[in-house]
Amino acid sequence: MFIIIIIIFLFFLILNPCSVSYRTKSGRRYMARDLKTAEMIDILRDISIDLSYNINRKDGQLLRRRLQNTSFKELIHKDPNILAWNYDKGREIGIKIYNTKGVMYSHDEIISSLLHELAHSLTYIRGHADIWQEKDEYLQSFAPKYVNILKLKTSQIIK
Repeated sequence: MFIIIIIIFLFFLILNPCSVSYRTKSGRRYMARDLKTAEMIDILRDISIDLSYNINRKDGQLLRRRLQNTSFKELIHKDPNILAWNYDKGREIGIKIYNTKGVMYSHDEIISSLLHELAHSLTYIRGHADIWQEKDEYLQSFAPKYVNILKLKTSQIIK
């Protein structure tokens, strides 16, 4: 029995490349492939909070309330068709930063995916019904601002 437990432990340790967390300059910890990616996830968290102060008051309050307990993480080696996910209306938001070949997604794709997931936090229903589509379209209108912020801040990480 002990051998089986060790084998299972090693199996999950080896096959879970996102099992390491990194502490960013802000002091927050994120599950990510490396520190640079953790810093990017930290930027996405800050963008989410900033967005909550720039959208309409009702949605902003709801988003801030939901973001209080949100854990952000990098998605690694999941379904290639899924660029992000929102679990339990914002309890966890996972974002893919790199494709399966290790190439970083564009800033536009990353921000669009983040805003898509935040739209799920603003609805009480599951899926992509009309109300979610309205919220997503509204949040996507902020994309150019946040793409520019992501570009600026990630260029500072690389240095």
